[in-house]
Amino acid sequence: MESKLKNLKKSMTTTVLEDMVFDRSLELKIKEKMERDNRSHFRRRVTRLSWSIAIPAILFTAFVLSANVSPAVASVIEKIPYLNTLFTQPSMEEKLAAPLQEKGFNIKGINVRALQNDVLIVVLGSNEYLEGIKEEVIAITESTLRAEDYDKYDVTVKAYMEPFQELTDHLNSELSKQNFDIHSLLVTDDEKGNKVIRVEIPHTENRTAFLEESILHMANESQKEKFLVKIHKVNVAKVEQENRWAIYIASPLNDQLTMDKEFKVKSVSYTVNPSPKLMIHTLVSASEPESKSYAEQLQKRITEMLESDEMKEYLKDDSYEIEIYSKEDKLINR
Repeated sequence: MESKLKNLKKSMTTTVLEDMVFDRSLELKIKEKMERDNRSHFRRRVTRLSWSIAIPAILFTAFVLSANVSPAVASVIEKIPYLNTLFTQPSMEEKLAAPLQEKGFNIKGINVRALQNDVLIVVLGSNEYLEGIKEEVIAITESTLRAEDYDKYDVTVKAYMEPFQELTDHLNSELSKQNFDIHSLLVTDDEKGNKVIRVEIPHTENRTAFLEESILHMANESQKEKFLVKIHKVNVAKVEQENRWAIYIASPLNDQLTMDKEFKVKSVSYTVNPSPKLMIHTLVSASEPESKSYAEQLQKRITEMLESDEMKEYLKDDSYEIEIYSKEDKLINR
């Protein structure tokens, strides 16, 4: 069970399609959707990310405040707790997944949203399969939520089934035999309804023409449909950096800051292009005279977490920026 939970955790990333959190293999679909909607994916919102960290009450601390601090913001500043850097506690998503996996349900992803007080569970299978298990999944999840004092959460269960899964598996297997390093491969429909095999490969791979020819040959040989192939080169080191910041830094930070109301944080965004940057969106008004003091103390707490010994494995040698915004979206830590 522990290994299953680890695999579930590793499979989930920052990718968001409507209200669902999926694994890395679907990221090209998300990019395609965002391009059609003329939306940039430069900034990744982390409000739907999954890995939460417990914050022991013993770590709470108070700051020395000046005499002219207003009571409202003073209360916020003095209650900003230390951020927990230890990743030993299972997240709420992992706690919810454990009993469901024990029952044999194939969980594609789980998303707990603290501000919206809801839980989304995605199971791998058809809608018919979903109808047969939906009530039991909801009942088990609600029971776990009550045991964790999350009893006022709404639970939604959705089904997802990867189209052309057999073809995808076959292509991945055969291309691996030809020593291709396939970062991701999936089949989608483009805006004209064409079936498109989208492939991500390292930017150092030069055999693109041969790769396209091999994919088309295998696809047209085994399928009635005709396919197009689109190959996209990615900087693998940059993707690794993005995944590292998403899973081990931005996501746990988002969970701590949004699930503990003392922080007064609405959401966390991040980017690694051209270099890592965390963007903290707060519920504090820029018009409050102590908003800058609040932002300074919050930045201090985040920096302490990032520079701790426990985070060295995840931060590596990355330089980074922290930007803290008011509820009016004004920068307040500069």
